[in-house]
Amino acid sequence: MEMEKVVKSDYFKWTLVAIAALIIVLGAFRLGMIVGFKKANFAYGWEKNYPSNFGGPRPGMMMGDFDRRDRDRGFGGFQPFNDGRFMMNPHGAGGKIIKIASSTFAIKGADNIEKTVIVGKDTSIVERRQNLSITDLKTGDEVMVMGDPNEQGQINAKFIRIFNKQ
Repeated sequence: MEMEKVVKSDYFKWTLVAIAALIIVLGAFRLGMIVGFKKANFAYGWEKNYPSNFGGPRPGMMMGDFDRRDRDRGFGGFQPFNDGRFMMNPHGAGGKIIKIASSTFAIKGADNIEKTVIVGKDTSIVERRQNLSITDLKTGDEVMVMGDPNEQGQINAKFIRIFNKQ
């Protein structure tokens, strides 16, 4: 009888609501910590693997201190800002295929920097209007790749267009 009175009281109900709210707040905080850790881990991996995937940072890369041939080119992964500065674009690459493995290949762009491309099952490979697979790619093919960078600085390809097939 006494326990039934306690369970039906307003004090007990508000205590349960407060505990549930505290659990939700702590869960949201934990989720934020997980997302922050993933972002920090990605940034660490990207910086650590940058030289092997993109030929290393050049002096003043983020400040637009490029030499004239980089500034004029605007190609090979360098994208201009409105104020004339340039920054590396990790979401895409263009160049000739120099090495092919089962689900990856390496390309070398006009800037002589090798980039590793990972081809997944959902990657679209297109030449003109024809859909192809990774087995149709050959060393020497000129391609343009669009995708997302992974933690190792490689490009997870979403779309590959073949321009000149060997």
